[in-house]
Amino acid sequence: MSWHKVKEFECPDCDKSFKTKRQLKSHMKDAHGAAYRCKSCGIPAIKDELCVRCHEEA
Repeated sequence: MSWHKVKEFECPDCDKSFKTKRQLKSHMKDAHGAAYRCKSCGIPAIKDELCVRCHEEA
């Protein structure tokens, strides 16, 4: 019987996946230049929230 942890945190920009959210955030920062993505539009964001563009009212 084989025992291993499933890599459940997938990078939205490439085909890599990670065991922990921390590993994913580190990968995104190093490989793609941003640790987070905007929850509304998906562009790189500094914090785990909406980006400035999505906060602006039309």
